[in-house]
Amino acid sequence: MKQNGVNVGVVQRSAGGNAVKAAAYEAGEKLDDITTGQTFDFTRKADEVAHKEIILPADAPAWASDRASLWQAAERAETRGNSQTARTMVLDIPREIPTDLQADFARSMLRPYAEQGMAVDFAIHRITASDGGANDHIHAMLTMRRFDQSTETGFSKNKARDWNDIFADFSKGRKPTGEKMKAYRDDLADRATAWCQSNGVALEISYKSNEALGKPAAEPTLPRWHFKKLEQTGEVTPDLAEVLQFRQQKKEAVQEATAAEAEIIDLTERLKRAKPIPRPTDPKAILADLTKDAKEASIQSLWRLTDAENAQRQHATAKPKGFWCRFNGKLRQWEEERERLDRAFAEATQTRVEAIEHLEKEKTNLRPKAERTAKENEEANKRELATTKPAEAYKVNEELARQIKREKAKEFLERNPPPKKKSPDEENAYKGMRM
Repeated sequence: MKQNGVNVGVVQRSAGGNAVKAAAYEAGEKLDDITTGQTFDFTRKADEVAHKEIILPADAPAWASDRASLWQAAERAETRGNSQTARTMVLDIPREIPTDLQADFARSMLRPYAEQGMAVDFAIHRITASDGGANDHIHAMLTMRRFDQSTETGFSKNKARDWNDIFADFSKGRKPTGEKMKAYRDDLADRATAWCQSNGVALEISYKSNEALGKPAAEPTLPRWHFKKLEQTGEVTPDLAEVLQFRQQKKEAVQEATAAEAEIIDLTERLKRAKPIPRPTDPKAILADLTKDAKEASIQSLWRLTDAENAQRQHATAKPKGFWCRFNGKLRQWEEERERLDRAFAEATQTRVEAIEHLEKEKTNLRPKAERTAKENEEANKRELATTKPAEAYKVNEELARQIKREKAKEFLERNPPPKKKSPDEENAYKGMRM
């Protein structure tokens, strides 16, 4: 099962959020907010954006297909200083999904929201992860109101509060738990897994949290300015140094656990091959093994007798007939061959009788030995069983190996907990001091 990440939130003015700004960042574009007169330019991020698209409900007006117009209208529809102007989602894309299918995967995950009446603006970002692999993910923004062309802004006067249930009510920064959260994550996982099955991707996806899967908490996400400072000046901030050190230690721990898992499997296979084969304890089987030569001779004698009988029968049907056969010698030749076949048949019969007698004699003579050997083997098996592990111990148990791997990773993270996330005040104070 592939564990995938999902984050859901809101764009809120009281926290400095702006839907036009968030859309510009998501799409790597330059957008103007005519309400505030601000311009948000994120074209420097355009290289990260591999695909962008807007999915609209059936009743959406034509202007909603334009990104700037859509989010300018969403901003105008909200009048309070602490309004929520958009909902946001970030979905990880499993590395197993080919790049040419990622857009279709994103549509399948987000289209149900458009069917509920939301406008869904999404983009696929492709960046490199800390382990050097792909960190492809989906950024999506969703409107908070249904469309209503009778209003000045194009959105309904009332927010669609029923949509909160779809998202387990992430509004106002809540982080819900319990049944609603579980249902939300399960719904995402079912949709993702169904898409994979329909598109030939052998993958089962889970959006459960680390806590639900019994894993330690993930490391905190640092603000991007830590990484930008590293790129621009080469300077590593103390917080970033802690995270980078933790990532390296975690990578080494995973490698150690993987090596331990491979060692367990290898050792188990070696023990399995070294397991002693139990000696036979059935007297009949032992007797059959002791008399196999005599039994083989008996079988060979039966074949010879059968061949001799068949030769006699074929020869009898070929007897020459007629007056001239007595004078040309053919009848005499036939009679001589008949005498030879009779002698061969008699010899085969005698051999068969002797083989059967020998087999019975061997059985009689060797039966006590077979019974004695069976008892000796049974005692030997008991002694070996007392000094070796049961057969189950030699089976390769993949689940056990995975459990050991998880326990090793958990033990490491308990010894080396992730760096604690700083409060906003601490972060701002530190940033102001360093920048």
